[in-house]
Amino acid sequence: MKGELYTFRSTKHTHQFECLKLDLDFNPKGTYSITQDSLGRLHCSCFAAHRHTCRHREMLAVFANGLLDTGVFYEYDRRKWYAVDTDGHISEVEDTDSIADGVSRAKAPTTHQPSQTD
Repeated sequence: MKGELYTFRSTKHTHQFECLKLDLDFNPKGTYSITQDSLGRLHCSCFAAHRHTCRHREMLAVFANGLLDTGVFYEYDRRKWYAVDTDGHISEVEDTDSIADGVSRAKAPTTHQPSQTD
């Protein structure tokens, strides 16, 4: 593994999610809040929030397919998934469907990517 790991969790507020960014030793590097407005647009608290999209908004759409609140980690740059077992060992996960099937699916946000006219 190299780079950074990300995981997402829902919050007590509807349409609000938290992205936790970690280094490879699982030390926190940052936390980003992502909210969905009444029009379905996603807003992120990261430094790239002014852009059309950011990696956190992109990843939320992936995690929302049953991987929110599961404790799996995503290495964005290499597009790889990881899980930690009960002994603390990290292993690559190739079939995220098996994780999603074993967890009650969180309400996935319906994402709307603003067009140039929004």
